[in-house]
Amino acid sequence: MSIKPPRYSANLCNQALSTLRMVVKEAMDSGLISIDPTKDLKRSRVEPKHLVLPSPEQFKLFVAAVRKPKNERKHSWRSDACADFVEFCAYSGVRKEGANNLKWADINFHSNTIHVVEKGGYGRHIPIIPAMQELLKRLPRHGEYVLRVKEAEISMTRAAKAIGMPRITHHDLRHLFATTCIECGVDIPTVSRWLGHKDGGVLALKTYGHLRESHSLKAAQQVIF
Repeated sequence: MSIKPPRYSANLCNQALSTLRMVVKEAMDSGLISIDPTKDLKRSRVEPKHLVLPSPEQFKLFVAAVRKPKNERKHSWRSDACADFVEFCAYSGVRKEGANNLKWADINFHSNTIHVVEKGGYGRHIPIIPAMQELLKRLPRHGEYVLRVKEAEISMTRAAKAIGMPRITHHDLRHLFATTCIECGVDIPTVSRWLGHKDGGVLALKTYGHLRESHSLKAAQQVIF
């Protein structure tokens, strides 16, 4: 028996089931009940997300469109800041929370790493890739925090529409980072660690096991019997 009603996502149902089971366990441990009413409930199947991500060429056009002010006759610091935010998330794979909390003190140019804290307060170190190095060199320093805006959703939606690209979200930039790393030859367990996953790459394999079609076709040509 599945508890998944049609109007709820599989992830939400599974989270609710996990919470319910914790409550039931407490009740059974306390002697309030003797039978587990959740024993026949099954977790809902989570379908892998179909990722529609920009190509490297599209991403460059996308960033340029984000950086372009809405009023072309006026320079906008916010447009620049939003574009910086987009690039930072795409070159690091951090969530919006991690990007918001990042300080210059968290960046170690000697070890070429960035210390990120997000999702439950857990910290991790991620490498500074070449594109990130270039970004950090030109970012203005106006205080202790690296980025000047907390989000770029509106600018991203406008930019995608301007260049005729499917809309992407902040979290899609995380997917873009992971996908690009894998397509460049980084193994999935390593990418998983960079993303902060603690399952050894299981989730990453489910999410990124099927990469962009162009990469799949290119990889197929390298298989020789």
